[in-house]
Amino acid sequence: MIFVALGYLYAVGGHDGIIYLKTVERYNPVTNEWTYVSSMGARRGGVGVATLGGCLYATGGYDGTSNLNTSGTL
Repeated sequence: MIFVALGYLYAVGGHDGIIYLKTVERYNPVTNEWTYVSSMGARRGGVGVATLGGCLYATGGYDGTSNLNTSGTL
């Protein structure tokens, strides 16, 4: 999932063609650089992402085996 928030572009989870990912990366358009942000507790493809109070949240998605009904702060 690609998500724009807080002046950055975030890549959250996803699928690389082989496995589902649990990484969060951030692109800074000012410096033209991607940086690692964190690892989610679960691999998530098709994840929902939102911001609230300056925090980034990931919810739901698919881990390659089952649909997820959990959420977490990134």
